[in-house]
Amino acid sequence: MYPQDVPEQENAGFFFDVFGRNSLVKQYGNGYMTKEEFNNAIKLARKQGMAVGLDIFIQGGGHAINLWGAEFDEKGEVSTIYLVDNNDGNLGDWMYKAKIVYEQDASSGALFTYMKWVYNEDLKIKIMDLVLLDKGTSYWESFFKNKNG
Repeated sequence: MYPQDVPEQENAGFFFDVFGRNSLVKQYGNGYMTKEEFNNAIKLARKQGMAVGLDIFIQGGGHAINLWGAEFDEKGEVSTIYLVDNNDGNLGDWMYKAKIVYEQDASSGALFTYMKWVYNEDLKIKIMDLVLLDKGTSYWESFFKNKNG
């Protein structure tokens, strides 16, 4: 959980009695997702059972999609991801697989993370950010323990 400096408001907050000023969400990346950031965040989410959202840059703008799984190569790095995209009618109601590639940025020298699009493997889509969502299990357990005495 991640503390937030949010003023208490009567009608605000997501289960405020349970989570208080803590957020269930942690964002990684800042418009450019390095190979190291991407792999560390995916491994953390996997270890802690977190949900993962991806912010991608496609067709001149940002778009959010959901990650459902990942495969790792022999070095332990993410090589493939499994996604759903509820706003892409061309994909239908199914999960698809996308290859992960890492390419060096000419100006910074950093390795950035891209996925190969399901329709066209020549098209690389930049992964800008990952958003990890914690289940808040310890907060729920504490809430019910205190509520039930």
